[in-house]
Amino acid sequence: MVDNNQLTSLGSDTNYNNFVIKNDWPIIGPNIRAGDESYYARLDPTTGNTYFYDSSNKLVTDNNGNPITQPVNIIAKRLYVEAGATVEGNEIIALNRNPEIYVQKGGTLVGNNIYNSTVALADGAVSERNYNVSTKYNIAAGGVSMNDSFVEPGGTVRTPFDNPNNTIGLTVLAGDGGADISIASGGVMEDASFPKLNAASNPSASAVNVGLYSGSQYNLPAGYSADQFKGMNVSNDNPVLWGGSWTARLVDGKTVYINGTQTLDGPVNLLNGATLTIENGAVVEGLNSFPGSRIIVNNGGTIKDSNIYSNNITVQSGGISQDNTYVSSQISLANGATSDSDGFYNVPRQTDLSNTFTNPNLNQYLSSNSTNFNASTQAGSFSSGGINSNLLNPTFDNQSGPGFWIYPYGGENNYPCFLAGSLISTPMGDVKIEALRLGDEIYTLTPQGKKLQVITSIVCDTYYVKNISFDDIAGYPVCITKDAIAPSVPYKDLFVTAEHCVFLDDKFIPVRMLVNGRSIYYDRSKMKFIYYHIETGEHSVIIVNGMLTESFLNTQNHTVHDGNVIRMRKKTWAGDAAAPLTVDRGSVEPIFNRLLNRAIKNNIQCKDIKKNVTNDHNVQLITDNGKVIDRIMVQGQDKVIFIVPRNTCSVRIRSRSGRLSDTVGPFIDDRRPLGVLVKNITIFNRNKIDHIETHLLTKDLAGWYDSEDASLRWTNGDAFLPLDDYCKEDNCILILEIVSAGPYFIQEERGIQMAV
Repeated sequence: MVDNNQLTSLGSDTNYNNFVIKNDWPIIGPNIRAGDESYYARLDPTTGNTYFYDSSNKLVTDNNGNPITQPVNIIAKRLYVEAGATVEGNEIIALNRNPEIYVQKGGTLVGNNIYNSTVALADGAVSERNYNVSTKYNIAAGGVSMNDSFVEPGGTVRTPFDNPNNTIGLTVLAGDGGADISIASGGVMEDASFPKLNAASNPSASAVNVGLYSGSQYNLPAGYSADQFKGMNVSNDNPVLWGGSWTARLVDGKTVYINGTQTLDGPVNLLNGATLTIENGAVVEGLNSFPGSRIIVNNGGTIKDSNIYSNNITVQSGGISQDNTYVSSQISLANGATSDSDGFYNVPRQTDLSNTFTNPNLNQYLSSNSTNFNASTQAGSFSSGGINSNLLNPTFDNQSGPGFWIYPYGGENNYPCFLAGSLISTPMGDVKIEALRLGDEIYTLTPQGKKLQVITSIVCDTYYVKNISFDDIAGYPVCITKDAIAPSVPYKDLFVTAEHCVFLDDKFIPVRMLVNGRSIYYDRSKMKFIYYHIETGEHSVIIVNGMLTESFLNTQNHTVHDGNVIRMRKKTWAGDAAAPLTVDRGSVEPIFNRLLNRAIKNNIQCKDIKKNVTNDHNVQLITDNGKVIDRIMVQGQDKVIFIVPRNTCSVRIRSRSGRLSDTVGPFIDDRRPLGVLVKNITIFNRNKIDHIETHLLTKDLAGWYDSEDASLRWTNGDAFLPLDDYCKEDNCILILEIVSAGPYFIQEERGIQMAV
């Protein structure tokens, strides 16, 4: 008997080699009009129903001329779910080719069975409670998948389609579609289900791959937690590395743990905020590292078979992480690093974690922070050619169904963008940027006056602010408050990204160089926001919220695209800009001060925290075994003297550091964290004087910036200096000649910044 009220029941026990889709619902597809491959689900505002239209914009009707209503069987190459439309409770069936389902902004796909398809969720589109068999999902920024299920039975299985309207003997292709899911930055997948298929019935079943771009969000199903991490207790008799800086080093063929004069054999426990650096050749095995600790795996170092709980770990180029368990930890893979067969797990909330050691006892908890996966540019897309990092055989979240891969972490948001709600000047008045479409005209300002230009590209995405101390690099948006430039300029607050340029005094200036904490400030309340680029045929001065600013100029080495337009050519400020880009201090500082003084005159209070500054570099040396060496004296104005212990092979020159753009003013376009400017380095040993020039002659020396002056070089506040055999047999005296230092921030207090 035909049951025309229910979808085919699908689940973990379904045998995809032997099941039938059986109903008497209408068919939207090849039986309706031969050769018609595209259909549109469209909301009828009068009835509130969703109806279907063919590619000729004709309503799909039954034999009596009435609109076909859901539920239906949809058999089409392309299905477009338009704004306001809801496609619900249907069988969406593949033929020999994967159908494509495009859910547009405001469209909803809910409660369907979808076979061997590709679903694309645009910004503002929703997919909910769909059962997806061998179906790909591409979730754009702003797209949301909730409570969807995914299985991949594999193989190429043709399933009977029992339907009285099936006059041409259609069968369903229920497999071999490759159920891969790609979640773009700003896309969201919540409470997904990945049923584990019965292996006897579905011998070709495989995992569903979930690709996470930086900034995407994947949440575990509600109520899920990894049972093995609930209230766990770690007990062993291994030594405890209790705080401080430790080094894992290969000595006489085995790895030992060194802190000053203390040397321990492994395995060990890492507690109380300890830092462990794993050197070239060292292999750390059986480590238990507890919340608050930090691990750095250097080139040639290896960490394996270890348990890492709520830690930060950095694997440098050439470093290896293998067969480790990471729980609620933050892992950063540098270009050239390798993660092999590691497991990555999250706990949904604070979870008790205790330990019992013969050494100190400490009850702790696993934080509720999600495990974050960061890979440097060119270092995270582990399936693409030319990529130098490796993520091999990972396990994520301890679920039996999905596998995961990680896409590149793109670093800071360098795009010049408007936030949603920005009002663009057009012939139809000021229009919200999110309402503009390709081909719309907007006003631009030229030397000859106003001119209309056509929008050639619109890009929308979601940005998640990063946990970085510098506001511009973290990606906080900048608010240009009402009247900040002049009366009614802008006429309402304008939010842009830090790299966006404003047009002042016939020049483009990045807004980050004008931030004064009063009328122009970083809005730290916006940890996530939707942003837009709009591009015109020519780079233009446009009018937004009554203020002159810029359209998008793609100067990056990558393609910028949306669903309709691809812009491939890299443009330049010199050859394509509507006005010069200006970042020199002599031009920007007077404008900065003009706007700051205007804000002070208008009694706009400082929203930032003023930080006191000092020029005291507080320089120290850190030996290769982690010992901290303070200076014993300062000679004259620039020479700092240290005693370096015997058998020290290298030191790190550690000091305060600061960015001139922060400590002096954003009108300085130098955002490097600068430590100290070092000229000569002299070392005394057994009445012998040597002049070290490694810092001047070695180009890629960690912690040192390139310098145009061959006689001196800036550190970044933590610079590596090899000592070779200078101190092999005895203590030695090391003298640093520091020719410039500071200013640096030293403490915070509420204050008011004044113009200079």
